Amino acid sequence: MEIIVNVPDGRSGDWEIITMPTEYREIKCLIHHEGGAGCPVADNSFNENSAYLPFRTRAHGRVLLIGLGLGVVLQAMIDKRDVQSVTVIESELDVIKLCGEYYKGLSKKVKIIHGNAFNYRTTSFFDAILIDIWDCHHYENLMEMEFLRDRWKKNSSYIYCWGERESQHLLRELHHDRSTLFPSEN
Repeated sequence: MEIIVNVPDGRSGDWEIITMPTEYREIKCLIHHEGGAGCPVADNSFNENSAYLPFRTRAHGRVLLIGLGLGVVLQAMIDKRDVQSVTVIESELDVIKLCGEYYKGLSKKVKIIHGNAFNYRTTSFFDAILIDIWDCHHYENLMEMEFLRDRWKKNSSYIYCWGERESQHLLRELHHDRSTLFPSEN
């Protein structure tokens, strides 16, 4: 299922939302201009939509999203009838200005908090938590994923980390490459 994201184009600080034409349709893209260079961080392409399918299928009731990005998953949670409330924790104030204000105006079930996944505290219980704070898949993210899963496990029985499976695959490939290159280490 395609998620339509209508966040307006704009810029706040080092963050920008642009609409990009593609062969099939226009897509929205969130770009981080850290140090002058623009790095795409999130978009509403088919691949990006598909990456969240396991979470979108299972999420219901009270949902916590750690990382707002472009708001693709937030839009899906707003549209999902069995989701009663969505709390979002986002560390970048400029991302909240660009995307968060739009979504807060779209639905009363949305609450957005300027905070950090590593130190924000709550006693609330959520039916589902999505942790999506990484810009790319990398095996080095796995330690943070494990730490954050452990840190948030008292708040939910279902925690989904974006890119975890892909990062595990990269680690397996690295191990396989090392064992092929350095067989004496095995």
